[in-house]
Amino acid sequence: MRRYPANAHYFMRRGQPLVLVGAGEHYGAILNLEFDMQRYLAAVARSGLNYVRVFSGSYVEHPGAFGIVENTLAPRRDQFLAPWVRDEQGRYDLSRINPMWMQRLIAFVSMANQFDICVEVTLFCFWYEQTSWESSPMHPTLSRQGIGPYESTRVYEPDSPLLPFMKRLVQVVATELRDYDNVILEVCNEPYSRHDHTMDMPWHVQMIQAIHSVAPDLPIAINVANRTQLIATLPDHVSLINFHYAIPSAARENWHFGAVIGDDETGFRGQSAAPYRQEAWSFFVAGGGTFSHLDYGYTVRHPEGDAPLDPRTPGYGGNDLRRQLAFLRATLERIAVWNMQPCNEIGAWHAGDTDMQVMGALGERYIAYIPQNRPAQSLMLGIPAGRYVLEWLYPAACMNQQAATLDHRGGFVRIETPLHAEDLAFLLLRVR
Repeated sequence: MRRYPANAHYFMRRGQPLVLVGAGEHYGAILNLEFDMQRYLAAVARSGLNYVRVFSGSYVEHPGAFGIVENTLAPRRDQFLAPWVRDEQGRYDLSRINPMWMQRLIAFVSMANQFDICVEVTLFCFWYEQTSWESSPMHPTLSRQGIGPYESTRVYEPDSPLLPFMKRLVQVVATELRDYDNVILEVCNEPYSRHDHTMDMPWHVQMIQAIHSVAPDLPIAINVANRTQLIATLPDHVSLINFHYAIPSAARENWHFGAVIGDDETGFRGQSAAPYRQEAWSFFVAGGGTFSHLDYGYTVRHPEGDAPLDPRTPGYGGNDLRRQLAFLRATLERIAVWNMQPCNEIGAWHAGDTDMQVMGALGERYIAYIPQNRPAQSLMLGIPAGRYVLEWLYPAACMNQQAATLDHRGGFVRIETPLHAEDLAFLLLRVR
């Protein structure tokens, strides 16, 4: 897998450009031995999605963290599979990669490949609490080497004594996975979550260089911010810029970097499909190339995604949202979105309060998305002269409806939206 040469904001796999759309478990599929990988991946494939995310095991959570019930990232102690070998005294030897862990990682990637699913492997994670760092195999009280900081905020410093062991882990993973065409390696999850909201970029650069030195064709991702940020620079060899809980400006304002831009985690917006569906549509139609919904329907006891949601859960998971995301994926593939670009500037005027996103292959086809549930709206779009078919898309109902053929003389075309109780999208397709 690599970036699409004709439009580097999208990936290409097996000679075909693609969008990556996922809704998956809370990243514990590899490190949690109780989790049934086969049933999980089969369920993701049946839902019509093609993207999952997993953590390596350098970071784990305690049961109940963040209010997550049956958290796959919080395995029972005797079911935790770490990346490093554990000795008779219960200490982890950071110089020895655990062969059982590597076997499970490769098995997961291989199964995903059979289901035509791409996998983002996240190697490290920010320590949200000191107790989380104290549970990591890398902590000096848990490792055979007994090195590294006791303070969680210093783990990813560029001169950390843990650096050689971190580099070894990422290089072994990259070497073992470099021949798979369905893998992305993400350096670190939410590294900006420290109190000053900065990233440990010098440490990141060393990890990126370590991966690239052994697997130059393997896509590398970095996670830069929650919601949005106009980033100043992008390190060499980075293919994917990840945001969490992204808003459209994350894609639009970083488009100039010529990299794939991803919304890599959702949550904290209630327990219904609507806000996460709207997030996905808005992000993709603003120029995003990947989307990964954190789906709490997947647990150890429910690897096929049918777990009932507990009120404490900080997000949503369900077949309705998965079906809606599959409809979004199919729509983007149908219009070959990888040959389009953001063009909000053609929306010259609209009546009503809306945050419409527009993409187009100028003069050929356009897609627009309106997240607000306004009863009806009047829109003016500046497009070249020609005959266009107007098609309405109903993202919640997963339906499309051909509305009219427009003979446009040039300048601005007026579009009156139908009554809609939820979000709405439409296509304008040039007829030759």
